[in-house]
Amino acid sequence: FSALTETLYSVTYLYSLFISFSFGQIDITVKPGQEAILPCRLTNSGLIKVVDWTRDDLGSDSVLLFRSPQFVTYQQQSFKDQVDLKDRQMKNGDVSLVLRNVAPEDRGTYKCQVVYDEANKRNLKHVCIVNLEVARGRGSRAGSSGPLIGLTVLLLLLFIFILSISFVLPVLCICIQRR
Repeated sequence: FSALTETLYSVTYLYSLFISFSFGQIDITVKPGQEAILPCRLTNSGLIKVVDWTRDDLGSDSVLLFRSPQFVTYQQQSFKDQVDLKDRQMKNGDVSLVLRNVAPEDRGTYKCQVVYDEANKRNLKHVCIVNLEVARGRGSRAGSSGPLIGLTVLLLLLFIFILSISFVLPVLCICIQRR
């Protein structure tokens, strides 16, 4: 009985680890020439003080930097006139980055760090991590199937988990009754 319970707890723990790490990074794939939207949204929108989009391989240079109340002109030169926020007014906490005319050299891991104030809390920090892949060939539509595939895999794993629980519980009950 205890071995079966421990196994059940182990399986549940592994599923929870998988789910928690799955949502840590968003994967986006676009074709060269397309527009990519790298999503980042605050769950509780407050007064946004700093939005700093960076890419891992660029060191401390910013892809886009906003310091309230203005956009800072200092940024990585290769992104000049190629990037902007999806909504410059950042309504509803939307600080998503728009990357126009994507090229293969734009691939990489982008990080958005947001510093904001909310109610009685000051200098809260929110971080989004987006991995951008640039597929071969030219495309005419923007977008990505990455989130859809991730959601499908997550739902499939959830279904398998529920199915396995529905099998394990009756077996567990039978084992307990036989003792």
